[in-house]
Amino acid sequence: MWWGYIVTDGDLTWRYTSYESGIDAGALGTFEYRPIQHGARTLELNLERHDMDLTVGWWEGSPFERIKLDRLPRS
Repeated sequence: MWWGYIVTDGDLTWRYTSYESGIDAGALGTFEYRPIQHGARTLELNLERHDMDLTVGWWEGSPFERIKLDRLPRS
C-alpha cells in the first residue's frame, strides 16, 4: 500500500508519496518520493473531516516549508 499527498497552492499542484520510489498513478498523475511519515488516520462521522499527523522532512523547493514560514509571526 502507498499513500499519496496532493498539495495545491493557487494554480500550483505537487504530488508526493512516502513510498520508497515514485508512483505513476495514471490519471491522478505521478507522485514523487519525499520524506513524509504519517500517523494513524482519525475517522469522524463528518465525512468532510479526517485528521492525521504528518512529519515532513526537508527538501529543496518544498511547499510545506513555505507554508510553515508563511505562518511565522512577522516582526
